[in-house]
Amino acid sequence: MSFIREALSNIYNSFPIQLFILNLRRYPIFILLWLLVFAIATGNFGEAYGAPNLFFDPEYLGQTGYLSFVMVGLGFGAFFVAWNINCYMLHNQRFPFLISFHRPMGVFFLNNALIPLIFLVGYFYNTAMYQNRLEFRSWSSIVFDLAGFTVGMVFVILITSFYYTFTNHDKYKLKDSRNKRWRFLIRKQFTFAAHDDEAIEVKYIISQKLKIHKLRPIALSQKTDANIIFRQHHINAIFSQSVIFLSIISIGFFIENPFFQLPVIASGFLFFSLLVFLFGSMIFWTGKWSMLVIVGFLLLTNYISQFDLVGYKSSAYGLDYSVSKRKYNINEFRALASDSNMREDIIYFTKILENWKRKQSKYHHQKPKLVFINSSGGGSRSAMFTSVVLQHADSLIGNQFFDKIFLMTGASGGMLGIAEMRQLVLEKKLGVKININDKKYAYEIAADLLNPMFVSMLSNDIFLPFHKFRFDSMTYFRDRGYMMEQQLIKNVEGRLDVPVKDYKSFEQTALVPLVIMHTTVVNDSRRFFISPHPVRFLMRQRKEYQSNTFPEIDAIDFGSYFKEQRGYNLRMTSGLRMNATFPFILPNTELPTDPPTYVMDGGAADNFGSETTLRFIQTFRDWMNENTSGIIIIQIRDTKKEDDFESFYNKKTVISRMLDPIGQFISNLENYQDFRVDQQLNYTNLALKVKLQMITFEYAPERREEKAALSLHLAEREKRNIINSVYSPNNKNAFNLLSEWLHAK
Repeated sequence: MSFIREALSNIYNSFPIQLFILNLRRYPIFILLWLLVFAIATGNFGEAYGAPNLFFDPEYLGQTGYLSFVMVGLGFGAFFVAWNINCYMLHNQRFPFLISFHRPMGVFFLNNALIPLIFLVGYFYNTAMYQNRLEFRSWSSIVFDLAGFTVGMVFVILITSFYYTFTNHDKYKLKDSRNKRWRFLIRKQFTFAAHDDEAIEVKYIISQKLKIHKLRPIALSQKTDANIIFRQHHINAIFSQSVIFLSIISIGFFIENPFFQLPVIASGFLFFSLLVFLFGSMIFWTGKWSMLVIVGFLLLTNYISQFDLVGYKSSAYGLDYSVSKRKYNINEFRALASDSNMREDIIYFTKILENWKRKQSKYHHQKPKLVFINSSGGGSRSAMFTSVVLQHADSLIGNQFFDKIFLMTGASGGMLGIAEMRQLVLEKKLGVKININDKKYAYEIAADLLNPMFVSMLSNDIFLPFHKFRFDSMTYFRDRGYMMEQQLIKNVEGRLDVPVKDYKSFEQTALVPLVIMHTTVVNDSRRFFISPHPVRFLMRQRKEYQSNTFPEIDAIDFGSYFKEQRGYNLRMTSGLRMNATFPFILPNTELPTDPPTYVMDGGAADNFGSETTLRFIQTFRDWMNENTSGIIIIQIRDTKKEDDFESFYNKKTVISRMLDPIGQFISNLENYQDFRVDQQLNYTNLALKVKLQMITFEYAPERREEKAALSLHLAEREKRNIINSVYSPNNKNAFNLLSEWLHAK
């Protein structure tokens, strides 16, 4: 037993263990960063955002392979170095025995690598499993890729070692008075807390030769020399950190160059490196005042962000922010949604309906079925599923399906799929020789959108958001929202780089289906409806009863409301971005109103666009009763509508019982919307003389664990899974029902 106790005592008093305990006790913020990175990278956190995809499937220059893993290795190497430099600056005065080694910083890095090693083991294992099972890559290629990661990591460490080898001089040169000019970089004595100089007992250390070395006591004179050497190391460390910081920030100047659009995980590591650098520097320079300084810094940054000095406010590209802002109040809404304006828009849209009806005469001698498309939000998986469902339906209906559709709407990812397919139909109508049912277009809309967004967030949005660009004679700040739009345009070969108004004549003549986008106002939960046509009749429900109050206005016609601000000039991709503004991933767009309004994901108010469709049907029900033989609403959703609660129920702990009411309410918003839409469908059906049929297509893999992540980056297996889900039994029945209804009299 004494032997075991002695062994445990030696392990406890070893340098790696003492460093781990010291970091945990004194600077837990750094440990929390590592825990966060580890949890995400091992797939135990953030699965709803597709975080495992981002970590295990890095994409660089459009491909995942050796080079992309080299970039990830470079990012991890920077994080590893930043972590160790800050720990060294904060701890070395407690370990004067380090000067007995030829390269004290190298020895410190080696002994402070316990946490990074644990992370690397977990990351390598999970990456190998992910690449093999979801990307179908061979073990040899996986080993080759992970070797690239190792090369990138080792390269950064070697560069750092090379720098310190030639800048850390011996202790005699350090006594030279020339170094006094750098003393402003060294902490003053009054900033140290009492524990900063605590001696920690260490018996064993791992040497540079990877051998366990037993330490011997050092003389008092050596401690004095150690302080001199450590001060020099501090000066060099500050310079190296500044170079790293400036290098990362400089990426923002070249962000539109694909070469600088690093893999998401590499950007994440660089971001954590900057956090370590900022917080570590504050702790080092301010000592016992560090927490006060950090809190003050965060509060000051938050205060400055409200001013227009820098681009912390995202814009809707195409809108004119230089003219007077639009008043945002109920009186303005009532004036816009007046009875006369609504009647005017109803007459306007009746002509479009008549144009659509004339177009159907070449297919039918009887009254046609009026078709609506509603597609749910759900990131890239919903965009891809929407595309393949529409493609398959078109092939089954003899390439005539899109001529039968009158209106397409939805939220978030679903709208991306709708917008791309509508644009392909338009190009074909205009004479471009394309096969709109080619699966390559589904792959295009599901291509990665995250890399440029995260790099922009790292190098521009958070620290120095002052980069600008010009669009249609107007100047805007460039942020990750802009980079998302640019990447989307690139993915779909430039098809959506047009203002909304360009679709007006094509929709007016029923050459292509109408598309109405919506986005949710954060301030009051109203919605903006975005269309190249005036849609003021959608701003409120038709009032069928007598009341002494005004009808509630819960939506705003974007184009009419922002007429002076060139609302119809809104860039199509900006409308899609505002419709898909998932919290934290994309910035909330600020609109030119007084007071300012901010918009977010349209799915927060209506995840399927069902309310837009039903409000349209209720408005034009008389025309539909007279001119159609029925109405078909096609709902394309990225989740199963009727799911069993018992199938994924987990037993509750005390903490989960406390947090679940809020979390469960948010996660069940889609269920709530389903219940509400079903009620409205029933009321709408009762008000119609013609039949109304809802046909639902669901992306619901047989095994829940195979379902694609809610993300803007999909793995190859996830893409194949989405395409194959079109042929599931439920979806086959839905296609058969669609064919029957479209051909029925």
